[in-house]
Amino acid sequence: MQVLTDKYQWLKNTIAYPTLLFGGMGSGKSWTTREIVWYKRQAGWNQIFVLDPHGTEVEWRGVTLICGYEDIARFMQWYMDEMRRRYDAYRQSALTEEQWTQHLKDTNQHFCVIAEEFTTWSDHIVEPCPQNWSHEQDFKPDADFIGKWFRCSMTESRKQLMIPLFVAHDRTMEILGRSKGLSKLRDAALLEVELFATVDPVTTEAKASGKGAIKLPGHQWLPIELPPLTHKRIDFRLEQQSTAVDDDSLLQSETTDPFAGILDDLPTVQISSIAMSILEIIQSGKQPVSFEAIRKSRRWGDNAPAREAIREGLLELVRMEKIAVVNCNHKRPKLQSRQI
Repeated sequence: MQVLTDKYQWLKNTIAYPTLLFGGMGSGKSWTTREIVWYKRQAGWNQIFVLDPHGTEVEWRGVTLICGYEDIARFMQWYMDEMRRRYDAYRQSALTEEQWTQHLKDTNQHFCVIAEEFTTWSDHIVEPCPQNWSHEQDFKPDADFIGKWFRCSMTESRKQLMIPLFVAHDRTMEILGRSKGLSKLRDAALLEVELFATVDPVTTEAKASGKGAIKLPGHQWLPIELPPLTHKRIDFRLEQQSTAVDDDSLLQSETTDPFAGILDDLPTVQISSIAMSILEIIQSGKQPVSFEAIRKSRRWGDNAPAREAIREGLLELVRMEKIAVVNCNHKRPKLQSRQI
């Protein structure tokens, strides 16, 4: 197996830092994105959400795939709500920033978000109507919904370990969610990686050159080389290491936790009662099960919770890797419990 050399060490910067990966058609964005996802998984990021409008489970094994613009929009809304919830909890926790970060790691609340085909989102994604909105026809979506999510994930995610990787064709703010006036914020907050394409002299088609450039926030662009890849990675389960590139040295600095041992008795996050009830419903019958089947289950009796409460419970179970979303290409995705 090939061992990555020092000239590919730039990849470790993308593991735990908000990153923008961009380049023209044929530059190698898809393959490089997947290698970054693999390094994240090896570095201990067990929860990885891939927001891919046209993705399939066959090509994203071992991660949580969310596809379809409507479902992506709902995840974006949950992401911003979760960010606010975490900052509120942090302010009330009496923990230092380092202790809070360690608490998130200890309770497996750290996760990554991969925003695939981000260039196309602004043409298709609309702010979802809140579940408790009485008259949906009167709801007016926020025109800056994508821009707000982009700003939130770009600037607030690092302290709460909700790290995004944006994959796009360009770095202009008009392309990135039509977020105008944010160029200085982008330069100060994002790690940027540009990939270069070359033209095949025989086929005249664009192809990856293996070259690119990287810019750390507030610094100048530096040239980089991409590790040679022979195939597009589609399986991100750790038990499939026999097909992966071995690179212990690349991950050493990331897996050596600087906060290890600071606190030995931090409280753990317990599963909520509604999430536990939902999990019991999913496990009790034929799987996979639909959202409506969960909502209408007889197990609720006369105390069926609201749709939004069930949705929050499902997202909690997904974050804790208790359940997985399947049939995501369907308008009504289904859920099943994970095998432990």
